[in-house]
Formats: sequence, structure tokens, C-alpha cells
Amino acid sequence: MNYLLFEMVANVLAKVLSLPVLDIYEKLEQPPNPEMGDVAFPCFALAKVLKKAPQAIAEDMRIQILSQGADLIDEVKVAGGYLNFYLSKAEVLKRFFDKAKNSQVVTLRNHLNEKVTIEHTSVNPNASPHIGRARNAMIGDASVRLLKYLGCDVHVRYFVNDIGKQIALLVYCTKDISDINFGELLSLYVDANERVRLLCLYTFLQPAPIPLLTSERHFPFPAI
Repeated sequence: MNYLLFEMVANVLAKVLSLPVLDIYEKLEQPPNPEMGDVAFPCFALAKVLKKAPQAIAEDMRIQILSQGADLIDEVKVAGGYLNFYLSKAEVLKRFFDKAKNSQVVTLRNHLNEKVTIEHTSVNPNASPHIGRARNAMIGDASVRLLKYLGCDVHVRYFVNDIGKQIALLVYCTKDISDINFGELLSLYVDANERVRLLCLYTFLQPAPIPLLTSERHFPFPAI
């Protein structure tokens, strides 16, 4: 994404500098933290040519850029000998999607019919769903759409957990129950999990044989 930002800023700077866009592009830098802007242009090399201090050059350029007006620029600040650009996120995204629509960001033919399988979401069935669990679904679906846009042959998969301890415990607890809501299922799982913990502790502390598991509806494990 940086190369697109650099390209946009280089074209803005080319209007106030007598330098080719490519030369400007190669001098641009990414600031070390977002508080210093999105793109930075160092003015030190211009000091020898213009016989002025880098900070003064940066200030002159800032005034010229602001006087011309640019939808791309939210703010321009001078920091030492650097000219720091704060870009409009809305304008950057607009220009990015314009380029993407015209296939100027990626070459679509490189990915045509490439087979890709994406597995995503896989919400934990043993916990209450909440907005945080939607994150994987959003990332997964966005990835699928992007790959389809590139021309890939995308197959989407959803694996409903696995047969690990959680699922095995739930299956055992509900084997004789035909109708149960989520709240009851969650309560049953929490209770059974606690009994497994106590059973393990009992096994560790008591060398004598432990009772076998029972099929009691709500307390499938032996009382300790």
C-alpha cells in the first residue's frame, strides 16, 4: 500500500518542485510512527541547491501545497527538515478502488483459475457467540471476495470444531437428551467439565479404583 501513497504524494510534490515524479518518489519515506504523518519528504538534499535551510524549504513547500488545495491532503506539517503529509483516508481509499477497478493494482491474469481453499469462522460451539467472534468471519469473507476478484477458483469451507475433549464431553453429556437449549447446554458443559477436573484430582489422590461413569442426565460423572 505504501507505494500507492508515495505515488500520490509524489504527484502532489511535483507541482511545487522542478523534479521528475520518479525522483521525488524515490526520496519519500514512511514516518516511524503515525503521529508524524503518513508520508514524509526530506528536504536536506534541496538545501545545497536552493541555498536555504531544510526547514525553511519545507515551510515554503507547505505553503505552496496548501494554497493549491488538494483533496488528498488533510494536513501538512514541517518537522525539522521534513515535510510530513497527513492524508485523507476517504480520498486514499477512493483512489485505491479506482485503480483496483481498472486492474492497475494487480494483474488479474496471473491468478485466473488458480484453485484456493479458504476455511474460516469456525465459531466455538461451547461458548456464547458475541461480536468479537464475527472477526474471523469478516476476515475470511473479505479474503474470499478478494481472491474471487483476482480470478481464483475459490472454495470456502467451514469445519465445525473437531472431536476433541470439548465435543466428546458434550456428546456424552447429551446422549440421552433430545431437546435442549443453548443455556442448558452451556450449564451442562460447565458442570461436566468441573466434574472431570475433580475426577482427575480424585484419581491423583486416591490409588484405589474409581467408580465407572454413569449415564445420569445432568451429572454424568460420579460424585466425589
